[in-house]
Amino acid sequence: YALPAYILSVTAVEAFMSETPLGEFSRFTYKESVLWKLGIHWVDRLGLLQKVIVVPQLLFGWCFERDANPYQDFRLLVAIRNALTNYDMGKRASFAPPLADRGVVLRHKLGDQDFQNPWPMDASCTEGIRWAHNVACGIVTEIVAHMPDASWAEWNLGNFQSIPDGFISSVLMRHGIDPGSRHPPQDTKATAE
Repeated sequence: YALPAYILSVTAVEAFMSETPLGEFSRFTYKESVLWKLGIHWVDRLGLLQKVIVVPQLLFGWCFERDANPYQDFRLLVAIRNALTNYDMGKRASFAPPLADRGVVLRHKLGDQDFQNPWPMDASCTEGIRWAHNVACGIVTEIVAHMPDASWAEWNLGNFQSIPDGFISSVLMRHGIDPGSRHPPQDTKATAE
């Protein structure tokens, strides 16, 4: 049930962009911005990745570094959302192995060999949910942090609170689940006895 988290995290950033940087308060706060002089209709045709770069640049002269985080992770998140909404079971996801290396999606061992499920199965995990949520929070937090006058937009940060590293493990342990356990156990001989 984790896959909607990837889609909803991207959707939350889309909603933030429409509501805050492209909203009415922004029009008032940054009324001299070249964005409003160009007209807003062309922005609607941009993809979200382009919007998070172009809109802050035109509004207040700042933009994300494209080759660094949080923008790089956001690109991955958007790629996952796109792959989920246009799913092709036969297509390997290039983003799955790097995310598995980072512990974001599941990795399996079958004997000495790495084993991969179809990537959506491996992405269906609590750490994937946390990562997707935190990536969306990182994008929004950076935009608000670079607004020259963010007092009118800071209320929105309450909707974008990151989930700390140990949070998922502590929730699992409170429910009697060992987050370090393997299911099924590695030693199948001991289980059979």
